Formats: sequence, C-alpha cells, structure tokens
Amino acid sequence: MDIQIPEQWQSLQSDVATPQHNTQLLQLPNELQGLIAQALAQNTDFSVAMQRLQMSAADLQIAQGQLLPDVSAASGWSYNERFNDNDKRIDSKSLSHKLRVAWELDVWGRLAEQENAASADWQAVQADYQDAQQSLVAQVIQAYLDLTLNTELSALFAANFANQQKRVSTMLNRVDLGLAKPVDLYLAKTSLHNIETQLSTQKSRVNAARSRLNILLGRYPTSPLKLNFEPVQIADFSLSINPANVLQSRPDIRAAEYRVASAFNQWKSSSKGYLPSFRLAADISSSESSLRDLFNWQSWLARLAADISMPIFDADRLENIHLKNASKEQIAWLNYQKRILTAMKEIESSVYAEYELNERKSAIFQSTNAIQAAEQLLLAQYEQGITNSSSVFNIQSRRINSQADLVRVNHAILSNRVTLTLALGEHFNFEVKANETY
Repeated sequence: MDIQIPEQWQSLQSDVATPQHNTQLLQLPNELQGLIAQALAQNTDFSVAMQRLQMSAADLQIAQGQLLPDVSAASGWSYNERFNDNDKRIDSKSLSHKLRVAWELDVWGRLAEQENAASADWQAVQADYQDAQQSLVAQVIQAYLDLTLNTELSALFAANFANQQKRVSTMLNRVDLGLAKPVDLYLAKTSLHNIETQLSTQKSRVNAARSRLNILLGRYPTSPLKLNFEPVQIADFSLSINPANVLQSRPDIRAAEYRVASAFNQWKSSSKGYLPSFRLAADISSSESSLRDLFNWQSWLARLAADISMPIFDADRLENIHLKNASKEQIAWLNYQKRILTAMKEIESSVYAEYELNERKSAIFQSTNAIQAAEQLLLAQYEQGITNSSSVFNIQSRRINSQADLVRVNHAILSNRVTLTLALGEHFNFEVKANETY
C-alpha cells in the first residue's frame, strides 16, 4: 500500500500564515512548568520507559560482542596424598592453568545483521522514550487544564447557588406580602436545587481531576495541590510544519521506522541459517612450571583448530524461524503505515477543530451577552409585574448554561492546542525546575 501524503494540510484554511520558523502554539505558565518537572522526575510510567532504554542498550552491546572473540581462563589446584611401601606419606601439589580463545568468523554477514537489528531496536526505544516524554508532558498539561476547568465551573455554580439563595429569600418575602404567588416560590426553590445538583457534580469532577494530576506527578491521589491556576496562553494559529516533515518530527513514527529496519535485518540474518559457520578456537593448558607457555604465540599456533558446522536436519526449525521473521517484517511495515495514517488523522482533526471551536466560541460569547441582557430586562419586567416568574427562572437557567458553555469552549480550544502540538511532534516549551512542589 502506497500512502499519498499531500504537500499541505487539507483542513488548513488559506488565510492562515505559514511562518518560516517554528512558533509555539502554547505558552505554559511557570506553575505548570513546575508540575511538568515533577512528573518527569517521579512518574512511574516514564521511569519504566527509561529502564527499557537501558535494556535496549544492553541488548545492543550483547549483539556487538558476538563479533568479538570469546576469551575464558581457568585455574585449578590439586593436592594428593599417598603412602609408599614403607608406609611413608608422600604429598603432591599441582597448579594448572587453562586459557581458551574462540572466534566465530562472520563470513556471511549474519552476525553483522544481528548487530544492525539490535542497533535499530535501540534507536526505536530511544524514540519511544522521547514519545513517552512528550506524551507525559501533554497528559500533565491536559490534567492541569481539566482541573482548571472544573474549578472554574465549581466557582461559577457556587456563585449562582449563592445568588439563587438570595432570590429564594426575596421570593419568600414577596409571597408573604402577597406580591408573588406560592408557585413562584416553588419554581425558585426548584431552580436552587438544580444549581445545587450541578455544584455537587462539579465538586466530584474537581476531585477526579485532582486525582488524575496527582497520579501523573507520582503522588497519592488525594494529596493536596496548592495551585494558583495560572492561565495558559495561546498564540495566533499558524503551522510551520508540513505533512512530510511530520515523518521526522514525530518520535512514534521514527520508532516504527526503526522497527521496520530491525525486522528487515532479522529476516536477512535468519535467511542465512542453513549456511555453514566457521569458528576458530585454541585451547592451551600449562602447569605451574610452564606458565609462560600461555603467552607463547607458538604454543597457540600449535593448538589452533578451525570448526565448520552446518545444519543438516532440524525439523524445519530454521525455516520456520525465517518465515516468522518475514511475517514480523511485514507487520512492522504495516504498523509503520498505520502510524503515519493515524498521525495525519490526528493533525487534520485538530486543525479542523481549531476553526470549529473558535466559531463556536464566538457564537457562545454573543449568546451569553444576549442572554445576560435579556435576564436583566426580564428581572425589571418581573419587578413591574409585566412578566411571570417562570420566564425569569427559564432565562436564568439558560444564562448559567451559556456561561458554563463559554468556560468549556475556552478549555476545549486550549486542550485542542495541546493535542495538535503532540500530533505534530512539536516540543512543548518548558524549563525543568528542580525542588518545586505544589
């Protein structure tokens, strides 16, 4: 399957500038940068990614070591005791040394291909580590934004709850004075309980968002967080990276590409399984009296041997290994293509969402202003007895929902910028600051 990558993003509108240099889509406040530093230092998933990187480096060194000679040494000491014919005890001691050198000649390049596969795996794990870092940073930002959103909504509903309590008290006085009907009081209390329900739900969401952020920071879920909720700033929307550049900027795509190279080298190496292998070996032993023979090259030449081995019958084990590696190569190639398509989808969706969310924000902003003006007018008319309480409570409910929608759409725009930055493979702009706790 051939993937046709366009020269420019299809969802990008023509009026969006394309700068020559990268511009940050987000400006992170100092408080959030401190949280990111904590997560990078304490998050368990990120620590696992670091350990995988060390394991892959060890695998690479193992593969490189197969190209070098194996040298082993051994020493032994023995003590014998016997009695001669005269019943006299005779002791004998001996010290022996043995040195063995073996080297497999990589005539067919099989070992070199195994080393190339291990090297590609190591590069893939390096890219995985970078991807894990970017992903963790994005998760911390999203968790911070979610906690900010739910805290703002809680404050909004709390303020509306307090205002509605005052309205209920006022309505009670009006009913007592005969200026309002009992049904008006019931409607006011119904509105109060609705806001109270929203406030309770929002408090639960705040606790859930705090728990998610604490887990990302490697802390206990209910640990307190002393946050000022500094605002995340966004720049004017512009893209300086085209679809072709994403293939190199996204670490997960690079990792998939390296795994294709690794699988290819493993397949090539297994295709030479039936070829003969050549191995040079030399063993030399000496007693304590002839220890210098271990370092005599003529002694080594006298004991040098060459082994040639070739599999004759293995119940098709080598052939099945080769077929398995061929399938692994195809899977790696298909995963690479899938990763590219997934990346393009994520970016195109985020670019489209950028326009859609800003249009929605503009509409909600105008709607909120109109509803607030209508609420003030209806309140004045209600005081004059021109309209009924049902209309007032209805417009108040719509105003609360519109204000909440405005908060949510602002959060959605910020969240989409995080998603787009991650999808493009761009780096989040932050400084690691030590010894900061929240």
